[in-house]
Amino acid sequence: MVFLNPLALWFAVPAVLLVWGLLWLYRRNYEATTRGYGDAPLMGSSSQLLGRGRLRLQCAITATGMALIAFAAARPAIRSDNIEFPQGTVDVVAVTDVSRSMAARDYIGKTGDMTNGTRLDMVRHILRSNLIPSLRSNRLGIVSYAGAAFDQAYLTDDYKALDWVVREGMTMTSAPGEGSCIADALLLACRYFDTDSPPNHQRLVIVFSDGGTDDKDEQLEKAFAECARRNLKVLVVGLGKEVPSAIPVAMLAPNDRLKMDGETVLKINGETAMTARNDAVLTGLAGRLNARYIRLSDASDFEMLPLDFELEASTRTAYRELYRYPMILGLVALMLAYAVVRKVRNPLRRDSSS
Repeated sequence: MVFLNPLALWFAVPAVLLVWGLLWLYRRNYEATTRGYGDAPLMGSSSQLLGRGRLRLQCAITATGMALIAFAAARPAIRSDNIEFPQGTVDVVAVTDVSRSMAARDYIGKTGDMTNGTRLDMVRHILRSNLIPSLRSNRLGIVSYAGAAFDQAYLTDDYKALDWVVREGMTMTSAPGEGSCIADALLLACRYFDTDSPPNHQRLVIVFSDGGTDDKDEQLEKAFAECARRNLKVLVVGLGKEVPSAIPVAMLAPNDRLKMDGETVLKINGETAMTARNDAVLTGLAGRLNARYIRLSDASDFEMLPLDFELEASTRTAYRELYRYPMILGLVALMLAYAVVRKVRNPLRRDSSS
């Protein structure tokens, strides 16, 4: 037998001592109060003081119940079998711009069930319909960024959870701040790999951006150097059209819509804000990262870099947990402790009658 949460066993002894201590205090205080302020014969006929024998019995049953519950909390288990799981050798981090410019509706009718057709909807559509299904047992993480980077989802192969994150969590300005700070996002992607990606895995960063950036040159240079030091493969995906588009207020985050109540398009200093894909920035970014650059007019334009999707067998030990049995016995013991000691006597009656 093994314990999957052995630290809980340390609570068994304090729990037992606490029960004995509290019931001992109850007994001592009741006797002291009766002798000092009460009429023993009257108290004996109207109160329910536990006798010493029954008090010890109640303490023993209660302490046993507490010990059994602590034992159950330690999650006792027995080994049942070894199970092999397929595990991929590719780790991908999608770095996604979620700033206001990504609300431009440049892909109406092209984003599947993400029906608004914004640039961000196209990213979400590609992640859900293309990238996640193609990775199989490999892992995907997501970094979103606006004024700062945000760890949207760590590297995982739990695709149901990732689908929910992409559909419900990765929204306009879900990352903090205003602007587009891609350098922070690239550095956070590097930390993902440092923390969770084994050295023998293939590592790919996919940057989804319309080319907007507010980073200083030294910030970008630091991010480029960190990516190069880790020998990361990078794919840059350019979103939007070459022709500038207005940004509908209805597509922005709720807080932005409240601030711009009555407006139909985003305005800055009274003028309509226009946004287009900045190919110059994106091609420069791809060049510095030694990356491939894709201009995305339709979801079919997206194409993954060639990767070797090998599968490894990961062996894990399966356990049969037994916690329910001591838990049930512990709860029964606690109920029994307060059910078996209802009709009691007053030990002080003998002293008062003598």
